[in-house]
Amino acid sequence: MNRTNRACTLILLVLTFLFISAFSFALPHLSADFCLGLGYAAYPASLGYSDLFSFAADTLTAPEKIRAAISPKIQIEEGTPDTETAKIEETQITYKKESLPDYKNVSVKNHTQYALDLSSLMQGYAPPKKNKDKPQILILHTHATEAFADCDNRTTDNQKNMVAVGNVFAESLTKRGFNVLHDTTQHDFPNYNGSYVNSLKTVEWYLKTYPSIEIIFDLHRDGIVKEDGTKVKIATDYNGQKVAQLMLVVGTNAGGLDHPNWQENLKFAAGLQSAASALCDTVMRPIDLRTERFNQHKSKCAVIVECGSNGNDIEEAKRSVQILAAAMEQYIL
Repeated sequence: MNRTNRACTLILLVLTFLFISAFSFALPHLSADFCLGLGYAAYPASLGYSDLFSFAADTLTAPEKIRAAISPKIQIEEGTPDTETAKIEETQITYKKESLPDYKNVSVKNHTQYALDLSSLMQGYAPPKKNKDKPQILILHTHATEAFADCDNRTTDNQKNMVAVGNVFAESLTKRGFNVLHDTTQHDFPNYNGSYVNSLKTVEWYLKTYPSIEIIFDLHRDGIVKEDGTKVKIATDYNGQKVAQLMLVVGTNAGGLDHPNWQENLKFAAGLQSAASALCDTVMRPIDLRTERFNQHKSKCAVIVECGSNGNDIEEAKRSVQILAAAMEQYIL
């Protein structure tokens, strides 16, 4: 080994020693909440740890304890009423059947290289028929811990995150005669980076267990922040109330992943946007057509629904999904 190589090796060893020393010194002083939202292997605070040192020690000495605490669980809720939700009264929802469907008013923000002719695409399209006897609609949350302006960016509290919005959506759909399953699994907890891998397993489980499922809604909230860090509210007025604007996200095979259903998903989204716009012409943002697949290859009627942004409050998002449920009642007959 020449002198240069020996010097480089010595410097590397010193830097490694300094890094380990600094990390060992800092670890006991880092709050367990430090990892929340950073895509770390776990959220120690939610597992009962007050600092990262004790969590790291158990990770090394008792990994089965950690695995048991964070193992994913399938949870099904029937959309029970939330008494604190600001409801939109049935008498306030105004149907404009004469404008339904009107695909000419559907707008798409196309992030792919595919040329779209929506009029030709929608020719002869008919959505599924309502199935009251068997589970037909699945609601889930790939990013369940997404929260709103009246909370942190993310929270595992299901009264304040996307699960709470999903409860209202499921309840509203059920009242309108749909057979709905609502999965409340937090797929982005404890590992945010594995969210879509986790939610794919959930979707596959439901489709195997309930083969009658035809429609899949993955409820999210968007995140829009100005350069100065200000969170942006995206809302509109509906009968004197503020409601969050909605955006349907449709994936494609443009990113290279197999996705034979993406055009069917786009047709379903276009029809649903038309139905929602017939109730409130400002509630829908343009459909977002993306190169990613988002697990939508598993169904011909699968969409992401972005319910407002991190600048909206949760009640605005709850109101908006009630409008979407009313649109479903007009769309799926």
